[in-house]
Amino acid sequence: MQAYRRDGIHLKYCEPPPVTE
Repeated sequence: MQAYRRDGIHLKYCEPPPVTE
């Protein structure tokens, strides 16, 4: 599953990526 962080970094995770502030 494709997930985009607030930083705009493209990450691929099976689960929602951890929120790092």
